Parts: sequence; C-alpha cells; structure tokens
Amino acid sequence: MFMFYLSLSRAAGFLAVWVLLLATQAQAQNGGFLRGEVQREWQAGQKALGEQKFDAAIAHFNRVVTALQQPDVPMEAKVVAEAFALRADAHYSKQNWKSAVADYSRCIELDPKNASAYAYRGVARKAASGDYDGLLADAEMAARLDPQYEDMLDDARSTVTWRRAMQGFLMLGALVLAIGVVPLVRSIAHLIKAGA
Repeated sequence: MFMFYLSLSRAAGFLAVWVLLLATQAQAQNGGFLRGEVQREWQAGQKALGEQKFDAAIAHFNRVVTALQQPDVPMEAKVVAEAFALRADAHYSKQNWKSAVADYSRCIELDPKNASAYAYRGVARKAASGDYDGLLADAEMAARLDPQYEDMLDDARSTVTWRRAMQGFLMLGALVLAIGVVPLVRSIAHLIKAGA
C-alpha cells in the first residue's frame, strides 16, 4: 500500500518540481551543470526508485542535493525540498528510518506544505524510535494539508490507541503480579522460619 501512495503523490509532485527545475535552471549561474548533470542524476534517481534500486537512488539524489545546495546555484526551495523527499523515500523503502526522518524533516523545512513528507516522516519516526506522538502529530498535519491522508491519520490514531491500551494492560499485569507475589513471599518466609 505504501508504494501506491508514494507513487501517486510523487508522480504529481515530480511533474510540478520538474517544471520548477526547468524554469529555475535558466536563472542559475552554473546553467550547464544544471541542464546536464543534475537532470541526469535526477532522472537516474527517479528510475532507480521505480526499479526499487534504493542504494542507487540514494547515491543519485545525494549528488542532486549537493549540487542544488551550492550557493552559486539559485534554486527554488520546492525543487530542493523534492530532492530531499525523493532521497527520503529511498531511505524509507530501505528502512533506514533515521535517514528518512532527517531528509523528510529537511524537506518540510524547505516546503512546509508538503503533506506527503509529513505523512511518511511520522511513520519513519515511529519506526526509528517508537515516537508515537510524532507519528500522530505528523499524520494530523498531513491530513490537514491534504485530505488524501485521512486514511493514514485514521491508521495513526488506531496505532496510538492500540499502543496505549497495550501499555495499560502491561501495567495492570505488573500490578496483579506484584500483588500476587506478596502472599507468596510471606508463605516462603513462613516456611523458612518453620524449618529453621
């Protein structure tokens, strides 16, 4: 299901970013590099993502991100944000959760209205460190920005509710165990005294 959501949201985002990339290239000081290398790396990264060659995609988008962040290359923030998002998608697919969180976070800094980045950062936060509050907060923001993510928000709420219920049951079980241990310890102490 992830790949379907990812493919759908990235396809629309890719087209918009590609137009921005082409428009911004004309303004860049280092236009030859942008027209050549960055486009080739971007396309190769997209292809590698589509073919599920995630290490290759990460390598391509590493080069894209590095090139787009050069101070002499003026670039729309959305283009740079999308490069981070695509690299994050590759990390996410490899279950490199911390790297995915870092790249989605950088994407959100550059493009705070990127609903997809919030949605998948939340899932990666939970997987990386058990951050259920982060999962819920990011899912809520994603759904607020784009109703397409309402189902993910419902899933996040269910996951958090289930987690809290399990924690409650574990605490209750520990309490019952502790209460049951007291009479047992008293009985053992009584037997030890009687035997001594």
